[in-house]
Amino acid sequence: MDNPFSIIDQRLETIEKCLKDLLSIKEDLQQVVFNKAQEEDFTFTAEALAGYLNCSKSTVLRYKRDGVFPFYQAGRSFYFKKQEIDQALSSTKKKKAAGQF
Repeated sequence: MDNPFSIIDQRLETIEKCLKDLLSIKEDLQQVVFNKAQEEDFTFTAEALAGYLNCSKSTVLRYKRDGVFPFYQAGRSFYFKKQEIDQALSSTKKKKAAGQF
């Protein structure tokens, strides 16, 4: 009979390997989304836009609610056009910069 600690150690190693694989897949997917997002006509979901902007989904939804980001709705899903998001971000920067002086 195997030592129970040895069994636990083997299982933890398996879990660690699976987690590393998942992180690698996540990084690959983020790179694909980032590369795809370079196209002007790209459309984001709220989750993808949060990844693109490196913020939380709740921040994206707050900006949507406050009218900072234009959006499109299909059923319960929201979509954001990259070109419109980039324009909204650049106009927000200009307003903030003008208000600082």
